[in-house]
Amino acid sequence: MPAESLPDRSEALLLPEPPLAGDVLAAKHLYERGQVELANGESAAAAVDFERSYAKSGNPKIFYELARARASRGEHARAYTLYAAYLAQVDVVSPARRAEVEGALREEEAASGHLAVVCDASMDVTIDDTLRLPCPFRGRVRVDRGRHHVVGHQPGCVAQKVVDGSPGSALVFVREPTR
Repeated sequence: MPAESLPDRSEALLLPEPPLAGDVLAAKHLYERGQVELANGESAAAAVDFERSYAKSGNPKIFYELARARASRGEHARAYTLYAAYLAQVDVVSPARRAEVEGALREEEAASGHLAVVCDASMDVTIDDTLRLPCPFRGRVRVDRGRHHVVGHQPGCVAQKVVDGSPGSALVFVREPTR
């Protein structure tokens, strides 16, 4: 089966968790602080504050600023996913902002690729020790350009593979269940 035929499941894996409870004032404070941090080149701190702001408000408009912070850190897969979610979830986007985001999407797409993963329910699969896949899993995950360490744990064995996430590539990590 061609890897391109697998569904892209990046959004469910790369977007921040939806909010549990709203706190509008705290969300606004975190958002404003994140904007100042991003303007001052402190993209790591800005990303943390934007994610915390989203966790308190659930406002998808925050995805725009969070995508900018992630892009400036070289986290192109997350930036692409956030820009795409921004356009999909924000009801009203000005034509100028839409054109800007669509341009950013093209840039982030060129700087990232896909990793196709198929695993059964008995596996525990992680990518780069940070992204844990909900197995069973069958789909593509957007990843940054470069090499990625994929580990599949299954009772009685560990399978590891280093793969290349070059733009436009779709590589498959498959570990069949033991019989």
